[in-house]
Amino acid sequence: MDDASVVFNKIHPDDLEPLNASILASARDLSLWQFEYRVLLEDGTEHWLGGNSMPQAEADGSVLWHGFISDITGHKRIEEALRESEKRFSLFMDYLPATVFLKDHEGRTLFVNKYMETAFGASDWLGRNMLEIFPNELGKKLLADDFSSMTLGYQKIEESIMQLDGQLHDYETQKFAIERPGQEPWLGGICLDITDRKKAEAEINDARNEAEKANQAKSEFLSRMSHELRTPMNSILGFAQLLQLGNLNQRQRAGVDHILSSGKHLLNLINEVLDIARIESGKVPLFQEPVQINDILHEIMDLVHPAVIKQNQTVEFTDSPVNQLFLIADRQRLRQVLLNLVNNAIKYNCTNGVVTLNASLAVRQADEDPKIRISITDTGWGISPEDLPKLFKPFERIGAERTDTEGTGLGLAVVKKIMDAMGGNVGVESNPGVGSTFWIELAQSTIRNENIDKNIEIQNVTSKKPKASGAVLYIEDNGSNIELVYQILSAERPDVLLITNKNGRMAVPLAIEHAPRLILLDLDLPDVHGSEVLGFLKNEETTSHIPVIIISADAMPKQLEKLMMEGAADYLTKPLDIELFLGLVDTWIGKEE
Repeated sequence: MDDASVVFNKIHPDDLEPLNASILASARDLSLWQFEYRVLLEDGTEHWLGGNSMPQAEADGSVLWHGFISDITGHKRIEEALRESEKRFSLFMDYLPATVFLKDHEGRTLFVNKYMETAFGASDWLGRNMLEIFPNELGKKLLADDFSSMTLGYQKIEESIMQLDGQLHDYETQKFAIERPGQEPWLGGICLDITDRKKAEAEINDARNEAEKANQAKSEFLSRMSHELRTPMNSILGFAQLLQLGNLNQRQRAGVDHILSSGKHLLNLINEVLDIARIESGKVPLFQEPVQINDILHEIMDLVHPAVIKQNQTVEFTDSPVNQLFLIADRQRLRQVLLNLVNNAIKYNCTNGVVTLNASLAVRQADEDPKIRISITDTGWGISPEDLPKLFKPFERIGAERTDTEGTGLGLAVVKKIMDAMGGNVGVESNPGVGSTFWIELAQSTIRNENIDKNIEIQNVTSKKPKASGAVLYIEDNGSNIELVYQILSAERPDVLLITNKNGRMAVPLAIEHAPRLILLDLDLPDVHGSEVLGFLKNEETTSHIPVIIISADAMPKQLEKLMMEGAADYLTKPLDIELFLGLVDTWIGKEE
């Protein structure tokens, strides 16, 4: 811009009076004149000019000026843009829900945001260090943290700081060095108040700990209840089985049959209650494998055959190519589900009724993996629509008034929970007066299980295998249980010598003295737990080779797995199945050392 064109009538009105005042002051004091002012040009644009001149007094009293005036519009616009940027940055920082600060290498504050001022109740921060602002332990702590961060380059810590509200707040602080070439670095910091988060984490941890304690208490309760309920059942069912094996007249046999029937019903109730509790607590281990449909359904038909004959009914199996397919399931749990559904169909069917088992490919959406549906259809009374939602709830026995068949009302609830655990579905369709169809769906497997024909059946007591002989040591403190095992062996295995003791610590000395072929071990002993006794036996060189069978009322799978891993040869749960018990005695005593 041509300086000569700058005349006073073009100076911005707001800058005219201050400009005149500055010129007069410099002329009066003969001091350097420096001033920035705006001019309005004819095209309406605004420009900034910068003046720099030195007055010189002349002999005639006039003042001669030496200097220059230049156009600084570009520089002023850069300054304005920088101020706007800083203003936006500062506004942004003020709205952040975090403490933000910037310090020099000596800890003097260069910048803080409003949040920090509000949180710590101080406003005069700039140019001061923390110890000057907070002349106490807090200031010393903050200042020390600053210097340590400077040497680290970057630091992320959690710290507790007392705020203006008098409360101790938790902070997650990130401090970092800002390099400045040729100069000492600055220290920047962002501190997030994580008090609420830490409180929530503490509450979550407390809740988790309480849940774990509750689960542990539940597991212990289930284990204890399993033991306390099964122990008397062991005597009831055990001695009843012994009586059944003896010579009874018709009236006596009928009475024993009633004892066994009622005892097994009670045992089923115990098992189903424990099953539901275990499934809900996630304590049921599942071994998912390919299971052939044809194989499992024929197995179910064999198992329910006695009930079918007794009820004068018929079970039909629909032949289909689908029967040769495999599905993914835990075989034991799938057997439990199917047995429950088929037995229900038999129980609630009409006299001379028909139960049909059918396998088919389930209808699926385009993006779903193929599934197989197994249906169990009866020709019974059916179920009314209003009762259908109640079917899979515990202790609901729909239609129980129409039959004298015993039931717990837990079977279908267990079925539902097992199917959920295996990732399957269960459902029902019913037509009152015609019958009902219960179905399950599980994922189809493309892999064949090569072990489907390798199922091992338990030896029957009438097996032609040579009967066992030799000494058996039984560590048990319950007199009824000892008497039961003694009578079983006396009646069925008279060549077996039974040695008993109620104290676990006597197991090793007695085993060394009598060299038994087999050791039977209870878990709930008066002096030490059976698991410790198992350890004593396995750690003693002279007894480590003797097979140990656990006989316990604790039916929890976790306990079973643990003891089998620690060296138990087998694990029997009370109440004892005499045939199974004798089969194991024959098997383990007959093994060569």
